[in-house]
Amino acid sequence: MWIHLLFDYLFSLAVVAGPGYFAFRMLGFGRAASISFAPSASFLAMTASVFALRALGVWATWQTALFSMATLTALVCVLTAPLRERNKLKIEIDFRLIALACGVSAVAAFFYYVLPLDSAVSFYQENDNIAHLSAVREFLDTGVFCHESIASYPALWRSLTAIVASFGLGEVTVAANAVNLLFITYVYPSAMAAFIQVVLPNHERARLLASCLVSAFAAFPWGLLIFGPLYPNIAGNALLPLAMTAFAMGIRSERRGEALNWAFIFLTDSLLLFYAHPNALFTGVVVLAPLCVKTIWDRTSSAGLTAKRRKFLCACFIVFVILIWTALYKMPALRGVVSFDWPSYTSVSQAIVNIMSLALNKASAPQIVLGVLVLFGLIASVNDGEHSWIAASYVIMCFIYVADVALGGKIQHYLAGFWYSDSFRVASSFVFVLVILASLGLDSLATTISRLRLVISRDKAVKRSNVRSTFAMACLLIVIFCPSFSIQKNAYVTTGFGAVKGMMTSGNLLAENQNGLDGKEIRFLREVHEVTGDEPILNYPYDGSAYAYAVDDLNVLNRGWYENRDYNVALLGREADELSSNSHVQAAFRSLGIKYVLLLDYDREVGGLYMAGGYSQSSWTGLEKLNDETPGFKIVLKEGDMRLYEVD
Repeated sequence: MWIHLLFDYLFSLAVVAGPGYFAFRMLGFGRAASISFAPSASFLAMTASVFALRALGVWATWQTALFSMATLTALVCVLTAPLRERNKLKIEIDFRLIALACGVSAVAAFFYYVLPLDSAVSFYQENDNIAHLSAVREFLDTGVFCHESIASYPALWRSLTAIVASFGLGEVTVAANAVNLLFITYVYPSAMAAFIQVVLPNHERARLLASCLVSAFAAFPWGLLIFGPLYPNIAGNALLPLAMTAFAMGIRSERRGEALNWAFIFLTDSLLLFYAHPNALFTGVVVLAPLCVKTIWDRTSSAGLTAKRRKFLCACFIVFVILIWTALYKMPALRGVVSFDWPSYTSVSQAIVNIMSLALNKASAPQIVLGVLVLFGLIASVNDGEHSWIAASYVIMCFIYVADVALGGKIQHYLAGFWYSDSFRVASSFVFVLVILASLGLDSLATTISRLRLVISRDKAVKRSNVRSTFAMACLLIVIFCPSFSIQKNAYVTTGFGAVKGMMTSGNLLAENQNGLDGKEIRFLREVHEVTGDEPILNYPYDGSAYAYAVDDLNVLNRGWYENRDYNVALLGREADELSSNSHVQAAFRSLGIKYVLLLDYDREVGGLYMAGGYSQSSWTGLEKLNDETPGFKIVLKEGDMRLYEVD
């Protein structure tokens, strides 16, 4: 299966990089810039294609999706040719930034994503993954690679995974791993390279340092892999730097035509973020609002306005942002999001410590070295003036975080509600300013050390050695990405990435009785599929069979951790063992057409098994009491504690 993962990854890379690279080259972008921006155009073409195929009633496969994407990309390039000649966009991105960002991210992904997998079919066994993987399986079964509308649940990740799974012989979990690796090793780091280039135009060393730190923060993307997991949020945040880059380029453009073109790219990228995950849009607001204020200040200063008028205009913009934020908070369509309740879990003082140590969510461990660099960067950004807006973005994000994890109540929902008041999502939003601040801090520290060397040696000819600098940066990255370790006879040190590795390993284990599904059970499910085909199967979801539809396309009826909403299915959960004597149960079996019952952990006494959080004993007594002696059921397959019964 590992070779399948490699092929799926390479295929997904071709899908996401190919069409977009061609489109942006046609727009006049350089090679490096086209590599960075390619995902936005490719994903727009993909989104339009899957909805077009749905509207036309064409069965979606990887072939039809790619053909539609290529056709749409070529058509748009031809139709927009006259506009390109009049208003060419210019953005120069240092290819070294992309190479460093993607290279470091790839190495980190190998150690902290690939190695923790038991096999290429491993998947993180938490609640949200049932929905993600089952949706992809449904896309494959129906030939429709999108939901009913773009306003439905964010589906960009699911659409791409369905295309990759279609190419990869329907192995949904392998495709999911390939797509996650694509976002971690290409989409996010290459997008951040573009953002770094625009944010730090006059700081070459800081840019290079920032590109090395893109994936160094445990909060993102790693934090969203170990909670939920929140794959759509990873997709949205990975694409966000492209929208922010387009916005920054637009407001800095001197020519009206160029500014309008950047505005168009920004708006289309924003639409794409809405399809990927709207949370990212609000992160963008927090990051970019201070940049807007600084731009207003600088532009009005150049125009000769008095300080009083400049302050007034900046204040007007701040009020405007607050009013828009409040209006969206009050919007009925977003009420379910902003009112979602994740209780605060710590004190204000501890929240501040979490921010300084970068232990930003419940599952993370401190990253002290990076925390120190961020502090130095905060001081440097305030002092140099040019990057003071980044410090302001950081402070706003800190307020949102403290309100979320410590204050609770209405202030929590008002400030953090657009991220479901979820500390993992809020923590992941920090990364866009943390990368910049840490690079400025490291650059400032390097400059200070160089000056000290000059003072100590009193040799004005002392020059920075590229070899030494590279070696020092490599050592720093080893420290940052270091896994947890023991100090003999003293202590066990849990590092930021050590915590990530531990969670990724435990969540992806296929060893027996370690997670909902293990390797033996997955093999048993394939045997079951050969017997049952597409027949509906009554199952006990807490034994891991909730994943059976996603993993092996088994038509199990219970695909979640809660009582089924269908009355008859819920009735069978409570009373299936009474088949021989209860006419209501017999009628329910007939009504649903159920011929088979699946149990993967036969005769276990622990109710709820692997997902007790959604478990209510009264809803499942019928399946928990069912055994080999229960009248009305005949054993079809039996292996260890796994059973497939046929209904007599």
